[in-house]
Amino acid sequence: MLIDLANMIMTRTISSRENDRKGFKVIVNLKERGKPVDLTGYVVKYEAISPYGNFVRDDAVITNAKDGVFEYTVSKEAVSSARVWIGYFAFEKGTERFTTQDIRISLGSDVKQGSIQIEDYISDFDKLKKQIDALQVAVDKADVVKRSGDTMTGNLDMDITGGFKTLQWTAGGVKKGQMTMSATGASLQGFPSTGGTKTAWAYNHDTDAFNILASGTNVLKKAGDTMSGNLTLDRTGTAARDILWSKDGAVQTNLGMNSANKLRLYDNVNALTVFEHDTATKTFSILADFKTKNDTDWTNLTLLNGVTNQTGKTSKVKRTGNTVCLTVNVIGVKNNQIITTLPTTFRPLSDMGFSSSYIKSDLNSAEGIITIRADGSVHCEWISEGSTPLKFWSFTLTYLI
Repeated sequence: MLIDLANMIMTRTISSRENDRKGFKVIVNLKERGKPVDLTGYVVKYEAISPYGNFVRDDAVITNAKDGVFEYTVSKEAVSSARVWIGYFAFEKGTERFTTQDIRISLGSDVKQGSIQIEDYISDFDKLKKQIDALQVAVDKADVVKRSGDTMTGNLDMDITGGFKTLQWTAGGVKKGQMTMSATGASLQGFPSTGGTKTAWAYNHDTDAFNILASGTNVLKKAGDTMSGNLTLDRTGTAARDILWSKDGAVQTNLGMNSANKLRLYDNVNALTVFEHDTATKTFSILADFKTKNDTDWTNLTLLNGVTNQTGKTSKVKRTGNTVCLTVNVIGVKNNQIITTLPTTFRPLSDMGFSSSYIKSDLNSAEGIITIRADGSVHCEWISEGSTPLKFWSFTLTYLI
């Protein structure tokens, strides 16, 4: 059978006979606009209702999830009464659920249904008489539950071997709801006046999974959901309350109020408090290393115009917040010379000048001017040696940008 989800008028009709015990198998190729539907991770159910209001929910078997192929062997419950059954296939994965178009199964009458073989007539009559006699004895002893309402002192047992049983509720003869119990779990269905079937919840006791399928629930779903109100964590005395984040079952981080009435973020991996706010003193303390998006590590500079680093030393720059630290250790500097260009993140908004001592070729010291321009160029000026290279120049500058 080919079912295309995009073709909502493609109703299928299957003909069979009521009480066909061995049932029959339906092999389905599920497509959407001609393309196979990937059923990986889904559970496929066949849900149907008889002309008399009886509900069937059976498992189908996925044989090729990638290509959307599955098969369903019709159970004896699904052929238990004649006339037309209305069914469909439902696909469920977590909180997700979608269904196919209606499938009609037309069951012809079983001519044996309700008939009694002549050779068995007397024995069946005797059995029926014994049952009536036993019922009369039970009535005489008041060992029955009254239809108008009564109380049982024992259990109501329903054998679900090979199928399921339901408790049904009606209004004016119209079925409104039912609780279904099968060998694997239980579910609650409703039958709205607009038609169809709504499953409120389903529980599988083999996997211990309880799924709320009603769209209007006020319960948050474990797989992810949205709250429209507040989440309140009430504390008593010195108790702590936290929201925890974990990975592979191990807590990594928790945010909350500790026993000292401080709001804090705690790093469980490194066993340290990242920050805390003291409601009594109105102070906010950062206890971990603090970095901004502009912070850098030490960055080595590229020297220009024949200037080189002193032996065993480097020229580098670092930024912390809005503060830049520049340290230079060079030889071969001449007057009015650009010795390096700073990367963009270290450049000031306008030109900045600094005075610094340098060592001349005769090993005497003198004062010069270092100008850091807005384009990042570092100029060495006011050098008395002129075009004669200096012995060396070492300086460290700190400025705000």
